[in-house]
Amino acid sequence: MLTIIDGYNTKPEWFLGKGSFGSVYKVEKDGNFYAMKVFQTEYLMAEYKNRLDREIKAIQKITHPNVVKFHSFGTFVDNEFEYFYIVMDLIEGKALTEYIGTIDEERCIEIIESVLDTIDSVHKEGIIHRDLKPANIMINQEGVPVILDFGLAKLIDYSSITQTGERVGTYFYMSPEQITDSKHIDNLSDYFAVGVIFYQLLTGVLPYDAANLPALIDQIKNQYPKNPSELNRDISNQVENVILKLLEKEQYKRFQSVSEIKNALQEKPIEKTKKLDLSIVNFIRLLHTEKGVFEVALKDSLIDRVIFPANFFKFYHPTVDILKKSGIPFTTDPATNRLVYTSFSKTRGVMELPYSSGSEVTPIQKKDFHSISQVQEYVKKVLDFQNENGVTEFAAPFFFAKNSDDEWFNINLKLLKESLVYRDENFPDKPVWAGICMNIENWHNEEEKTNILNSYVKTNPDGFFVYGDPIGNQSNLTQLYHYTDLLRKLQINSSAPVVACRVNGLGLVLLSLGIAGISSGIGSLDSFRESILSDTQEGYSADPRYYIPALMSMVTLKKRVTTKLIDIAQSSVGEELKCDCAYCAGIEQGTISLQNMKLHFMKKRKEEVEEIVALNPEDRLAYIESKVEKAIIYKRNLSREGVEVGDFSHLDTWYSLIQQFKKKNSKID
Repeated sequence: MLTIIDGYNTKPEWFLGKGSFGSVYKVEKDGNFYAMKVFQTEYLMAEYKNRLDREIKAIQKITHPNVVKFHSFGTFVDNEFEYFYIVMDLIEGKALTEYIGTIDEERCIEIIESVLDTIDSVHKEGIIHRDLKPANIMINQEGVPVILDFGLAKLIDYSSITQTGERVGTYFYMSPEQITDSKHIDNLSDYFAVGVIFYQLLTGVLPYDAANLPALIDQIKNQYPKNPSELNRDISNQVENVILKLLEKEQYKRFQSVSEIKNALQEKPIEKTKKLDLSIVNFIRLLHTEKGVFEVALKDSLIDRVIFPANFFKFYHPTVDILKKSGIPFTTDPATNRLVYTSFSKTRGVMELPYSSGSEVTPIQKKDFHSISQVQEYVKKVLDFQNENGVTEFAAPFFFAKNSDDEWFNINLKLLKESLVYRDENFPDKPVWAGICMNIENWHNEEEKTNILNSYVKTNPDGFFVYGDPIGNQSNLTQLYHYTDLLRKLQINSSAPVVACRVNGLGLVLLSLGIAGISSGIGSLDSFRESILSDTQEGYSADPRYYIPALMSMVTLKKRVTTKLIDIAQSSVGEELKCDCAYCAGIEQGTISLQNMKLHFMKKRKEEVEEIVALNPEDRLAYIESKVEKAIIYKRNLSREGVEVGDFSHLDTWYSLIQQFKKKNSKID
């Protein structure tokens, strides 16, 4: 190698070491000593060769004292090979590699927390390290970790580098997502690398022991390492749990921020602030026409939480005023997901929303959210409108997305993030619900499920409203199983309540399986499919329906004539199925008012929910299994006796769903 490069002097004995993509030399210029990294220009990503100056200058803007400073860079030719060089501060001290397996837990935490603080600061500048490892961290003479090569790995085409030991060594610190798609990673990938370093420092070994690169990639993606305490009994359970969470394969299962990691490392971790009290888990979706029902239900204490569609705010002030004065927690469906369909202008109140397109002939489109200013302005309109109408809990705007590849999916995430920012700046004490409105047909695909979880868990809202298409009596077992599985994982990994929206008796099953909350209309609006969003009636059935708790289902009454209920009452199981509440008085005379049918539903649903909530969580599955089993028996008895109440095959599907989760729970146990 040349001994003088751009005025920097070096000597063979000043060789400091070789890494995954270059060699490092001590160099001198004007009496000052530096470190110079040198590598062949063919290692540079082709896309960066023409804009290398811009990329390096962006890295040079990093001014954190614990990130090594870059001074100059350029190219030179030696023995007909072209090389790239970059000159940086020379750090006097030891590489972190020399501390592996030699330090106690307390000192290790000090180092890791310092590294976390440093990368957090640089992440906020939009730069990911991509190659964190002990060899790229120096402990200076004051004992402070200094990070090398921040941002350089982005420029390197690793496919052009021979798979030497150093190259394979870099892979040990890569996250599963970086191995899969290194161009599209975020701060969570650096957190994974910190987890590997943490593991290695305390155990003396790497989490993976593959003999070659293909085996290593497979281990990182698919295999979990030994618990650190198996290799070092002095590791505390608290620290071990932090390391293992950092090393989760799925991003949504990892810590989502440096503050979360540091809180978990503290003696008394700071828990996420809970803005939502979900001791009351039943949400009633109130219609604009139900003012009279609402007043009686309030008087009789039948309603605990309300979702009031935003498109009704402007035209139904009396109902809204009663709601605001009631003191009941209430939020809204912002109705944004209806604004993308051409039928939006036909539904009263939807077009008049202050955040509609403003045109009778043009719905909201994806191009309306291409810039950050568009997104922020839209969020402001939506949340300000909700605040003006007195909601106690915000609902972030959202749109229907077919899957996680749908552009609407990413628009929804950005709208949610900006809603949380706007809330924090203007209404810090008000909770924000995220809305997830998606087709569930492909949720059995683990990659799709993981993409959804990775994306939403990191947003950190106060709770989630989930609308699944299709959810209703026609949903099959596969759909319901993976819908339920995703809701449970979302709730567990976000530590936020999840509410299954527009569900019928299935909601009781979901509550028993651990889902925090359910919502439905008052004896209506208890199923969901995308086509409802373009339906001016919102899927509302014109025929009144009467709820039979023992059947966990509705029966349709043509023109409110109760002949069907009388037939049921006269059957062999009639005494067990009939209701003696005050709202059902007079059924035997042949009719029941629509208001009383709705009040009856609210009373019985409230009783059912309270019965489930009162049970110990471990007893709820057996309770709902027995309830569904009895409902199936009642239906069979009615059929044998010629009493036709409709197609109740969904009960068998629900029973099968319960059996699937019993098997799942037994495997965990």
